[in-house]
Amino acid sequence: MPDGMHGARLRRSWRMPSPVAPSLVVLTLLSAIGPFTMNVMVPMMPALAREFSTSYGVAQLTLTLYLVGTAVSTLALGALSDRFGRRPVMLVGLSLYVAGTLVAAIAPDIGWLLAARILQALGGTAGLVLSRTILYDVHGRDRAASMIGYVTMAMVVAPMVAPAIGGLAVQAGLWRELFLAMSLAGAALLALGVLRLGETLPANAGATSRFSRDNIAHLLGSRAFWGYTLNLSFASGIFFSFVAGAPFVVVNVLGLEASTYGFWFVIVSCGYMLGNFASARLSRRLGAETMVVCGSMVAFLGIAALWLLSGIASPLALFIPMSLVAVSNGLTLPSATASTMAVEPELAGTASGLSGAIQIAVGALVTIAVGAVIVDDALPMRISMTACAVLSLVGVTVALGTRRLLTILARLRRPLQAP
Repeated sequence: MPDGMHGARLRRSWRMPSPVAPSLVVLTLLSAIGPFTMNVMVPMMPALAREFSTSYGVAQLTLTLYLVGTAVSTLALGALSDRFGRRPVMLVGLSLYVAGTLVAAIAPDIGWLLAARILQALGGTAGLVLSRTILYDVHGRDRAASMIGYVTMAMVVAPMVAPAIGGLAVQAGLWRELFLAMSLAGAALLALGVLRLGETLPANAGATSRFSRDNIAHLLGSRAFWGYTLNLSFASGIFFSFVAGAPFVVVNVLGLEASTYGFWFVIVSCGYMLGNFASARLSRRLGAETMVVCGSMVAFLGIAALWLLSGIASPLALFIPMSLVAVSNGLTLPSATASTMAVEPELAGTASGLSGAIQIAVGALVTIAVGAVIVDDALPMRISMTACAVLSLVGVTVALGTRRLLTILARLRRPLQAP
């Protein structure tokens, strides 16, 4: 049987019951489980090292391997969803997540826990990757950028509260019970997906789809795809530069408690939520291209403030500028993500996964680089943030072309008017 016919038949079998318009609440919950599961482990690592009689470095693999699993899953899930449909891939992903979380809850040793974390990552990433692809399928680029903004605004709460919940659970000796509760929550989302998640992949998409490697090669040959991917990857790189350097600066340079970093970081999270709210409200009115340009410009304002305040030994000099950068991320990322999928609409899932994998890789490299060179001040962090902002703007220019970019900048000088 030809591959296209096989994929089409499989999609039809998974489309039962009849497609249902996806709920924004359901998609938000699906998007949040991955970030929550990744961050809930961070405060547990010292206790896990003691419980399993291993080193802290081995316990830290619970985070490292989760990131590796996320990168692999992000790349694969989008391509699989273009071939077999969003619904089956999402449901299989949720099933893997439930299985992995159950194994984590009963893990007899650190090896089983590490294997469970990989399963969690492979499955939990499905919600994040496919939710935005589903929104693009249903709403198109500009409206999808708006809807992604709403989803991200709500989703950002998950990594904010996850470390606190994980810390309380391990302090009470209930980390296994927490994973059990997470598996039950995953099972509930799986049931909700079965009942409420219809197939949104266009009916003729799979019948004409090529092998995944050809899809990826096709996207990598697109200047627009590369431009938007570089934009969102290095916009995220600004954030990862800060995350890699700011804790060191707060504790080792400013001489403050580690908890101070957590307190001030709330301001950054609020800035990101504000940017996503603005993106949700303005994307349909201004268009995705304009939002990407606006976000890139706001990032430079935040970084300029970071340099201007560099002589002030206070958390304010770090976190106030970074909150402005976080606003810029909220403005940029939803529209840049939607734009990568709009390059080849029939390959939206592959584009979502591929751009997401590149974004994660850039973030990981930036984090490693800043962590390796930061010694006694915030200079390496500021340099990395500035370089990422410049490369993000280069991505916008590549995607739009210089003439289109200048046209948008000229329009932004005038008062915003509804079309």
